[in-house]
Amino acid sequence: MADRVGRPRATTHEQIREVALRLFHEHGYAATSMESIAADVGISRTSLFSYFPAKGDIFWGSAADQSDVAPALTARPDDEPARNAILAALGQTFDMPTEQRETLLRRWEVIENNPELHAYTAERLDTNKRAVAEFIARRRHEAPTAFYPRVISEAVLAAAAAAARYWAASDSTKTMTDHKTMTDHIDAGVAPILDGFHQQLETAG
Repeated sequence: MADRVGRPRATTHEQIREVALRLFHEHGYAATSMESIAADVGISRTSLFSYFPAKGDIFWGSAADQSDVAPALTARPDDEPARNAILAALGQTFDMPTEQRETLLRRWEVIENNPELHAYTAERLDTNKRAVAEFIARRRHEAPTAFYPRVISEAVLAAAAAAARYWAASDSTKTMTDHKTMTDHIDAGVAPILDGFHQQLETAG
């Protein structure tokens, strides 16, 4: 198919991502080419590459940059309780406007149905587990691979991911609880874990 000339003024990175995500959902990630994305958006292949150098950049885009909890943890005050610091950092990193709920759910569905995306997702999760483990280890004055930093970080990230997924999939017309934000859901899922490990979060032994 020949490239279309020029690009509409209204075209933005987010509009391209929305089109691409729909195509990934309908046809699969591997089967969706840059050419097909450009054609559906109504721009040339060359123009598309000026927005995104690769297909992976379209799918992950700003989500990759915004899903790293380490900077948020580093920015927390040293005298803040570890429980509060972790909850605040997770909220800052993973909160999402309600209007993006459907987009997030569609992204997860694409990941589930396309094994080639699983490795990156696991890598991002492991990166955040390490960041939380390192934060806890600093508070306990021990290695991030020690028992409690490792166990608590694994539990925290698993609960946060499950809570975020529940929020994305929930129908806000059914229950009042689904009118809460993603951060509300993450707090509800993670806080009991941190409360249960209150002593181990602050002191070693």
